[in-house]
Amino acid sequence: MGLIFRWNLILIKMEKNSENPVSIEKMSEKTLRQTNGIVAFNIHINEIQAAYKLSQNRDDANYHSIIEQLENTEDINAMEVAKEMKKRRNTD
Repeated sequence: MGLIFRWNLILIKMEKNSENPVSIEKMSEKTLRQTNGIVAFNIHINEIQAAYKLSQNRDDANYHSIIEQLENTEDINAMEVAKEMKKRRNTD
């Protein structure tokens, strides 16, 4: 499978619920030529360590906008992140 094909599959999966999805078809020739610098690899993950950030350094307007965008998706994980962000900043 070629890099562009794999990249397109990832974009389709990750951008499907986005209001303004990124797609290879909309990219300029200049942008597509930059793919020559991409090195693809697989990695086996055997442990995940996480820290809570959730846009904590954003001002209130920006923070609320992020929550709203997450809530407007059909992605259950994005909605859970929005819920957690609300809880951490005590917003409704």
